[in-house]
Amino acid sequence: MQPSELNREAKSLEGLVIREVWHEAGRAADAVLQKYTLQDLAEKRNSRQQLDLMYYI
Repeated sequence: MQPSELNREAKSLEGLVIREVWHEAGRAADAVLQKYTLQDLAEKRNSRQQLDLMYYI
């Protein structure tokens, strides 16, 4: 979202600041999520499942 779009949508200066922060947080979240594939998630799950194995005698 461009600054002019943020200005148009915000009803107050405080609202503008909050929208900018949420927009920045959304971009950061997208950057983190784009690093992972479904294969990565499956491998992460499998490695944790192996750690949780308990053997009883």
